[in-house]
Amino acid sequence: MLEKITIIVGERRPIFRRAVIFMLDQQADMQVVAEVFDSAHTREVLEAVPASVALISAELLRRAPGDRILGDRFAGVRLTGERGGATGQSPIIAFDSKCSDAFIAEALAEGIRGILLESDGFADLCTAIRRVHRGETYYSRRVRERLVHLDRRSEFPQKLASRLQTLTRREREVLELTAKGHAIKQIAPILGVSYKTIDAHRTNLMNKLDIHDRVELTLYAIREGLVDHM
Repeated sequence: MLEKITIIVGERRPIFRRAVIFMLDQQADMQVVAEVFDSAHTREVLEAVPASVALISAELLRRAPGDRILGDRFAGVRLTGERGGATGQSPIIAFDSKCSDAFIAEALAEGIRGILLESDGFADLCTAIRRVHRGETYYSRRVRERLVHLDRRSEFPQKLASRLQTLTRREREVLELTAKGHAIKQIAPILGVSYKTIDAHRTNLMNKLDIHDRVELTLYAIREGLVDHM
């Protein structure tokens, strides 16, 4: 029997939410197991309901308009990426109506595994769910275009291209896995080495690239083609 990808759907607008749920439930390998429609209950649903993937609107991941995604209200909750851990195992796919730099940067900073826009097609949504369920990341085409734009605005893109050659094979592997949203504690068993070894590799590669921010590391890995599953 086919094991289904279980999904939490979070969206305020009832017609939009019910339409998404209906279409996902038509997929042979997917099943919606919970829905949430307001920001106040999003945290408790993410903590309480075990699911393969959580598809949540950016609106519900904020306390109020203008707040950061996964701000103070989610402090201490282990959700995705660096926060992945004992509780709240569901990796998040976030979607928004606008492809703003702030939305993308915040989502990347919080380790959110998938980023979509409301204007993306249903096929993009299904692809995102399946890839995130496999432990990968997924950014839709317009989001990738914004990522490239964000990276080109930095002051050091050309210097970084040559610095990539200075990384060891293991440092490149750590960079790739970090860009895919894995925390250090998740990378260690994947590569079969200790937590301290991975921490040392990441410190070394950050020093070599002169990048000391996880968002900028992800942008760099995408631009250099190290993350090839988008």
